[in-house]
Amino acid sequence: MGVDDNYWQILHELHVTWKPENFLFRVGKQILSWGEMDGFRIMDQINPADFRRGFADVEFENNLIPIWLVKSEWYPKTNISWLQDLALEFTFNPNADFISDLNPLFGNDDGGIWNPFVRTFDPTLPFGEGYLGSAYYTTDKPPRWSSSGFEYAFRTKAVINDFILTLNYFYGIDNSPVFKFRYDQFNPDRDISVASNGRLLFHFPIDTEFKRLHFAGLTLSRDIPFLASSALGGVAPIFRFEGFYAFDTTFETNTIPDEWKKSDEIRAGLGFDWKIKVPFINDKANIFISPQVYYRRIMDYKESPGVDAWTDAQQNFVEKDNWQTSLFMSTPYLNAKLTPSFFWLHDFAWDSNFYRAQVTYDWSSSWRISGGYVWLSGNKPNYGFEPFANKDYAFMKLTYKF
Repeated sequence: MGVDDNYWQILHELHVTWKPENFLFRVGKQILSWGEMDGFRIMDQINPADFRRGFADVEFENNLIPIWLVKSEWYPKTNISWLQDLALEFTFNPNADFISDLNPLFGNDDGGIWNPFVRTFDPTLPFGEGYLGSAYYTTDKPPRWSSSGFEYAFRTKAVINDFILTLNYFYGIDNSPVFKFRYDQFNPDRDISVASNGRLLFHFPIDTEFKRLHFAGLTLSRDIPFLASSALGGVAPIFRFEGFYAFDTTFETNTIPDEWKKSDEIRAGLGFDWKIKVPFINDKANIFISPQVYYRRIMDYKESPGVDAWTDAQQNFVEKDNWQTSLFMSTPYLNAKLTPSFFWLHDFAWDSNFYRAQVTYDWSSSWRISGGYVWLSGNKPNYGFEPFANKDYAFMKLTYKF
């Protein structure tokens, strides 16, 4: 149901770069990618993302939306033996176009097939339940070129004793709004309709605002030589860490009346990349495995009567402590022409899962075909991936290089 007809959706990246001596300047519509994790966007908060077609597009990088940025880098010369490749970066977002995350919207008429299946269980309703339909949104966002929408990003990057280290700082606007259901403005005569199966659809007025996102963090990665076991193929694994401390993040408390709360929070992730030898699976090539763990803690979380979760700007329910893990595996066959892969993400807070199986085949140096299947599950209604448990889908992609 969606058509990409805005200029910024048709025009992707367009920028110019100037590199005088130890400097780099890049101005234009671009993607600035921070972070070390795969699938978990922790530090990578500068560019908005397009999730209207689900959580895993055929190519994940297609989800990121280029925006107008001014980026500068300086590579000072160092004469310190334990410090190499030092770089200082500063990026400015002048808010030429305020583009937010494009998340699935409530209701089939607005969200299409990806609208979340959110239910209200009430024995007084027909069939004992009702559905959350499309909403009336009132959005407060920074106007174009307004200083209220300016964003500032700093990063220092260096190699220190074989560790790749970055120190990051961001002061800007969250790409997704916090939202508040306006129960006081709900009009039963206007805001209740009937779905095709006889259930009631509730259309709530919702206030949305884009709040401040302010954090400081770091990333760290390096290989671990002592784990390069000859029995496992002799390849050293690489570990990756990424985390930040955010100041005064805004949450919605899902109470009546709804309230917005501010709290500091911690987001962190740890991952390993390892190529190991498993002869009974593939006796000619290594298997690439990449387990990850993600943790998020809300520092001043206060439970409300009858409510067991807050909601963040990404429209996710969050507890005080939130854990997720993921596992990616792949291995090549037929002289690296055929590559099957598998990805699994588990959300412990809401006991839900995301699975993705894919096979890629290089028919020739020009033609590549890939296909796969995505399925989601959850055991807690309206939480985690459960509202999307009926959104399983198969996909296929054909690529020609010239």
